[in-house]
Parts: sequence; structure tokens; C-alpha cells
Amino acid sequence: MKLGLRGLIAAPHTPFNPVGDVDCSVVPMQVDALVRNGVAGAFVCGTTGEGLSLTIAERMAVLDAWLGAKPAGFYVIAHVGAAAERDAIALTTHAVKSGADAVAALPCFYHRPASVDAAVDSLAAVASAADGVPTYYYHLPGLTQVDFSMMDFVGKAARIPNFAGCKYSKPDLLEYARMVSEFGAVFDLPWGCDEHYLSATLAGAVSYVGSTYNHSAQLYHKLQAAINNGRLCDARQLSSNVQQLIRMLLTGGVIPTQKRILTAVGLPVGDVRPPLEYASTDELVASVIATGWVDYGEV
Repeated sequence: MKLGLRGLIAAPHTPFNPVGDVDCSVVPMQVDALVRNGVAGAFVCGTTGEGLSLTIAERMAVLDAWLGAKPAGFYVIAHVGAAAERDAIALTTHAVKSGADAVAALPCFYHRPASVDAAVDSLAAVASAADGVPTYYYHLPGLTQVDFSMMDFVGKAARIPNFAGCKYSKPDLLEYARMVSEFGAVFDLPWGCDEHYLSATLAGAVSYVGSTYNHSAQLYHKLQAAINNGRLCDARQLSSNVQQLIRMLLTGGVIPTQKRILTAVGLPVGDVRPPLEYASTDELVASVIATGWVDYGEV
């Protein structure tokens, strides 16, 4: 029962005030910036949103702020994954009552599922709590260390009535292309590695969840237009720009540097929460902004 996701879906940053508490007053500004830059939705409290560094109560409050600020037609997907399955179920129950369009869950990542069947059973428990709301699996093996074949997983998860698909955040284009071919007509398969946008699109991706859409959506819109119009030389150059942008972010830590960039251009999302820390400098932030690829406030 996929939503039929299309286009860019930002993984937004959770805003913190100067003493490190969640500052939900910034969320309407984040929504406005995304909408004005053609972003289709938000994947709330995921990796970029430091969701696993928030308390359960904080995650619920952040989600409510996004749902309260979103306009009609703007997707809000609640990330509900947690180390404890019961926490994931509690977050799911809250998300559904609050009106989330969908939920998505990482697998339990401390005591991890030992098999595909165990992982599917755990997602089924979350999906049952979702009471018919579309439920996605969030595949991020680089952090969870849960790395089963997603061909096997999706095939078995199809038994879950409200299973909607998989947010695929592993740079394995061979597996991803097989998934699109086998399951793309039935399930949403949003791509989650921004640096491989061009290759993933050519492999069949039609929806994308990523952090750089918070501040550089226009660069991806130009890339998508080049792909659509068959301008492959332009597409390769724009893809190179995307990759250069991400290399720059990596030098200072992607999430910390992004938060500094957004704050510098007028979106006060604040600092990161420990154990994340800044390696970025004012010079790096200025250099990224100077590329012209940071489009907050532009249409």
C-alpha cells in the first residue's frame, strides 16, 4: 500500500536552542523553506534529525510540530525506529494518532535481528501498531549493522498488509536496481544516498530521502531536469557538483556542517547534540555557501 512517493523528501535537522533543548518554534520556518524550494515532504527524526539522540517525548514533540506546520500535499513520514521494539511501537502509536502520512523504522540495532524473518517480524509489530498507515523499512546497514538481502526482506515483508516499501540507504546500486525491477510497481523504494542521485535515477529511482535537500534542492531540480531532457553532459556536471558539495560537507562532519550552513543563511537550527561534534570552520561554511548551491530562501 505505497503512498506513491515522488521527488525530493528532506531528512530535516532537529532544531536546538542555545542550551541544547529542542526548539520546535523553528519548525514552521523549516517547512516554509522546503515548500518554497520544491521539496515534497519530510522524513522526521531520522539520522539527520538526530532522532536516536532524542528522548521519546522529544521525538513526539518534534513530529507534532511538523504535522502542525505542514501544508496540504506535503508528506510527513515519522521515523519511529528505536533500539527497543516497544519504544518503536509507542512512537508509531503516537505518530498515527497525530496524523502522520506514514511511519518508517530502522531495525532494532543493539540486540539485532538474527535473520530476515526476525527483522520482518519486528517490522510487522510496528506496522500492526500503525493501524493501516503505510509503514516503511529503513535500510541503513552502515549504522545499524543489520544488512540482510533487501530482495529477500521486501519479498517476505509483502505479507504485512500496510507494508509500503523500503528507504534504501546503502550505496549498492546493483541490488537497488533489482529491487526497482522486481518491486517498484508495488512498493515505494526511496533512494537514500544523495551522492549517487544520478546513478539511482538511471536505475529507476523516482523518490529520494536525503539531508542535502534541506539546503540544496535547486541543484537536484536542475539535475533532474537535465536527466529528463536527455542532457547527459549537463547531468554529469551537475552530479559532479552534488558530489563536490558532499565532499565539502564531509570534511567538517555532514550533519554539524549542514546545521552551521542553515544557521548562517537564516534558518536557526542550532548546534548538534553530543556525541556529535563540530569539525567545520567558518571558512568551510563560507566556502560551501559561496558555491551558489545553498538555496534556502530561493524559489
